Amino acid sequence: MRRAIYILPAMLAGCATLNTTLPSAPPEQFQAESDIQHAAAYDKYMDSHERLIRISRPILAANAPLCDKTREDIGAVTMRLKGLPKALRPLAKARLGFVGKEPRVLLAGGSGLKIGAIIKGPNGKPISAYSEALDIPPYKTQTVCDYPVRLKYSAAVNAYADGRHITVTTGLMEFASDEHIALIVGHELAHNTQGHIRKIIQNTILALGRGTFARQFESEADYVGLYYSARAGYAIDGAEQLWRKMGLRSVKSMSVAKSHPGTPLRFVQLKAASAEIVAKRAAGEPLEPNYR
Repeated sequence: MRRAIYILPAMLAGCATLNTTLPSAPPEQFQAESDIQHAAAYDKYMDSHERLIRISRPILAANAPLCDKTREDIGAVTMRLKGLPKALRPLAKARLGFVGKEPRVLLAGGSGLKIGAIIKGPNGKPISAYSEALDIPPYKTQTVCDYPVRLKYSAAVNAYADGRHITVTTGLMEFASDEHIALIVGHELAHNTQGHIRKIIQNTILALGRGTFARQFESEADYVGLYYSARAGYAIDGAEQLWRKMGLRSVKSMSVAKSHPGTPLRFVQLKAASAEIVAKRAAGEPLEPNYR
């Protein structure tokens, strides 16, 4: 108590200050470095986005026959300015000519469209690359699962599905190989196609927050997602190694959580699913999950 009496007057006497004199940083140097870092972040985002679309599009196309919703895709990715991370918008304006609210081509993806171009529908109005109106000449389309894959600028190693889209972070893109990204995209696609988000909400309401079967849904997404990845031509030999890598990243993930199985269980289950797929290929059987 006596110590507190001595400390309080000292605090009221004035704010604490630094013990050293910092070197000065000229404003022009600060601005130059800021420009360099923002440009590097923009390039990283675009490179990661292009890689993600390159990996995920074959999965969405190969599994269209198994998807409940499909659309016609031209391979391009369009986005409105507000869809980009806020810090990258000034560069997008400068490089892509973003003006107004119209979606512009962010990635051409072999469509022949120019980066920064505006796609117009039959009525001459701007439309997104996901619009049904694109099922017209001169665009060459491909039928894909109607669950667009999006990139989120975040250091977190994460991906998730919301029933309509699939979102992958830039942190995950740095962490995983192409084959493991394909496995994760397949996993999130399975969440959507198997209706897991709707089922979890339904179970939560009916069970008053208990018994949502979230862990079982994660295991099912691993299983179905591996099939999705295999059907798109990605190598599945050693796919289960992803869960050893995840386990080493976080010791907590090795234990069974409320919403996710532990990484050892996911490793073993995915290895068994891989053997099942290999056996079906050898027997010439259709490459589809064993549905009930």
